[in-house]
Formats: sequence, structure tokens, C-alpha cells
Amino acid sequence: MRIGVVGAGGMGQLHAGCYRRMAGVTLAGIVGRREPRVREVAKRLGCPGFTDFHALTEDDSVDAIDVAVPSGVHRGPVLAALEAGKHVFCETPIALSLDDADAMIRAARRRRRLFLVAQLMRFSPEYARVHEAAVSRELGRPLAAVASRVSPPYWSARNPRPFPVYGEPLLELSIFDFNYLNWLFGKPRSVFTHGIEGPRKAADHYTVAVRYDHAAGVVEGSARLPASHPFNTHLRVLFERGMYEGDFQLHKGHMSFSLLRYPEKGEQQHVRPRGGDPYKAECAYFVDCVRGRADPSLIDGVHDRAALRVGLAARESFRTGRPVGL
Repeated sequence: MRIGVVGAGGMGQLHAGCYRRMAGVTLAGIVGRREPRVREVAKRLGCPGFTDFHALTEDDSVDAIDVAVPSGVHRGPVLAALEAGKHVFCETPIALSLDDADAMIRAARRRRRLFLVAQLMRFSPEYARVHEAAVSRELGRPLAAVASRVSPPYWSARNPRPFPVYGEPLLELSIFDFNYLNWLFGKPRSVFTHGIEGPRKAADHYTVAVRYDHAAGVVEGSARLPASHPFNTHLRVLFERGMYEGDFQLHKGHMSFSLLRYPEKGEQQHVRPRGGDPYKAECAYFVDCVRGRADPSLIDGVHDRAALRVGLAARESFRTGRPVGL
């Protein structure tokens, strides 16, 4: 199988590195905006480098395209790849508008090609283990969850990450948690956002109450913590007969993970779930889907579209101060 990667930034390089180490997969090339940069990246990866994504989409020998450019510009390369008969793996958020998301989903259906989205938390061993508990009902039905993702500002004067291209924190940062809660509880009914507006005129510290038919969810997000604070994700899920609680921290290159299980009776238990690097796992899953060895419905674009809809509604709620129905 030959896979091309559109996007020579950090995520594109990460995905490209995953593919080049897979048996039976050839990295067909990588696309970047600036020629000197993409030439350097391509040399390091041992593949061709291009500045025009059509070099990959129009190559008949390429089976699939991985799109790892900013969310606001996904539509162009995704549609070109699908129309050329390629399967597509796309970074999350799927897009920054429902119109773009719908256009890509429609094109995939029309061309009968896979359009899958990198929904990372479904491959995180800790988050996947909690989802397994919800499906198996080992502690009963899940009743409520708090999913938190907080960080110091992840932009700077040198790396501004403009919101119209990358998405503001409610979309770029919390899309992972909206997606995960939907996976856990099903279709959301409404959202209500409280937060603080940052200097870039968007919510950069907030909580979003997400109502489901039989469960309650809260998503906390922040991009305005002090620089001394680590990037942190936290998950707490209350079940009928117990609770799971997971924590991840990344600070100065050091990572720590923990997952605790609290049964109704007895002591807390440290859980060591199966699995490894979720980035490698999601890329490998995409390859297996193209080969017909895995179920593409797990990461179909419709799921990320649903999470985007929650994020857009949360932004509307923040701006109006009122709940927004879904």
C-alpha cells in the first residue's frame, strides 16, 4: 500500500514516521508549503517531497492520503484526494464549519471511498479502557463524566495559530473530549457554556455542560494557564456502582499516566490497560481499514462531524450566554 501525507508540520511528520515503519506500507511522499523545509523533511523520512498536494492526489499509484494540515484548509486536499479515488485519513477537527465537513462526507459516499478522522482518544489505552467498562457494564451504566484538557497558551508571536485556520480552543482543544463523551453516552441534546474571553476575543478558559438523554457530561478546557503548569488531561466517569478516574500530564518532555478504578466495595485499584502509542495505533487502524481488516465505523468522519457540531454550539452558547439545543 502506498500512502501520501499532506502536511509537513509536526503531526504530518509524526504520521509519516508511523507509516514508514509499517510492514507492507510505502510512504509515497510528503507535501509542505515551503520547498526548503519540505525537502529537508522528505530527506529525513526517505521519501519524495512536494509543495503541491496534487502531486500525490493525481498519482495513480497512491492508494490513500493522510491530511495533516490545519483544520480550516482540510476541504481542498480531502476533496481532491476523494475525487481522485483515494481513501483519506484526516486530522481532527474534521473542519471548522459543518458545510466543509458535510462536503467531504458527501464526496466520500459518492466516490465510495473511506473518509476517516483521527479520533485520538478512542486509541488512548486509558480512555479506551473506560469505554470498555461502559460497554460491558462492569460497574453498571455510566451516569456522568467530566473530561478536562488544560494548557498554557499554545500559541506565540512566532507561532500565532490563527483561529480562522486552526480553530479556537473550544474547537481545536476540546474536540477530543466532545468526541469522547459522544462515544461514551451517545447523541447529545444541548450544551451550555460558561467561560472567560481571552485577548483574542474567544473563550480560552471554560466549562461546557453537555446534556444527554441518560447522562450528564462536563467538558473543561483552558489555554490560559501559567507557563509553569503542565499540559493536562483528566477524565472522571461515574458509574452506577463505582468510578474510573484517569490523568495524563506532559511537562518539559516528561509524561505521566494513571488510571484508577473505584469499585462500590473495596479499595481503589490501579489499572494498567493494554495498548501503546495512540498515534501509531490510529494510523495502523486506518491502514487496516483500507485493507478491509478493521471496522471503519469506529472513526468514520460522521463522528467527528458530530463532535464539531457540539463545539460550534458551545461557542454559540458562550457568545449568547444561553443554552443551545442540538
